[in-house]
Amino acid sequence: MRLGYRSEAGSEWVAEVDPWAVVVRHGRWYLLCHSHAANARRAYRIDRVRGSTCSTKPSPHPPTSTRSPLLDEHLAVGWEYAVEVVIDAPLATVAPCLPRARPA
Repeated sequence: MRLGYRSEAGSEWVAEVDPWAVVVRHGRWYLLCHSHAANARRAYRIDRVRGSTCSTKPSPHPPTSTRSPLLDEHLAVGWEYAVEVVIDAPLATVAPCLPRARPA
């Protein structure tokens, strides 16, 4: 698939990708895919896609059960600032909301 994309900063480009899934996180829709140029997993916000064309060539994709964790991992990478979050609540209460959390 070829898709036109515009970043939050306004940069535009065309990417060739193998689409895997559309996943919703925090009220936003993302296309989870493999980027040919980067040879890496990417997630593109659907509202920033400017256009697309599909290929008839089938593309490999991860199993359905791994798609949501793949997006979580992708979104957790690349933050500009170091962040530490302290939650004043019992672990048993917040653990279901933090799937990547590990007890200390």
